[in-house]
Amino acid sequence: MHLTKTNICTYFSKMLVFLFLSGFVMQPATAYSVVEVNPVDTPHGAVILIVDGLGSSYAYPEFTPYALDGSVIGKVNASNMSLLFNENCRVLDVRAPQTYTEAGHSVLVTGYSKALSDSVQLSGTTIYDVAHEYDYLTFGIMQKGDFWSLCDKQDVIVHDASNSVNEPEMVIETNIAVADAKSASIDVAALMQENIL
Repeated sequence: MHLTKTNICTYFSKMLVFLFLSGFVMQPATAYSVVEVNPVDTPHGAVILIVDGLGSSYAYPEFTPYALDGSVIGKVNASNMSLLFNENCRVLDVRAPQTYTEAGHSVLVTGYSKALSDSVQLSGTTIYDVAHEYDYLTFGIMQKGDFWSLCDKQDVIVHDASNSVNEPEMVIETNIAVADAKSASIDVAALMQENIL
């Protein structure tokens, strides 16, 4: 084939048409950036959950705490609690079919009336699992501890190692179930240990 000015122009015009049309057929490579305009909402505050019938008498204004001899015991001095009670949700009467610790607490934290410790140890079964899904830390404040599967759900546990009413020996333990929560739990435990009664 002999190259002439006409052949070169024809060839060049066909290439331009081809490139022009291929621009519509093939998608160009582009880069996208995600920019958040508004700040991300994060929880600011705490969820206080009293999972014990006896403990609620010390805090709830509707109840009166009594000692074993029938005498009235003073309420906790927490002036901000009334503000919390007035502006938040409370469930005053949740009953468990069994009153011993394992069965009673299992029912209260799972909402399942036949729950025992084996129900609590499963993933996603307790209110603590829901709290962890939303990046809350959970703190268990207990008399002498609790059964292991409930303790495993807590990030920090405060309990009396001596089980003494007159001379309690308060212990703070961390339970690191998730590696990301480790530093936060240890920092909180250290702060609590410094301010222990």
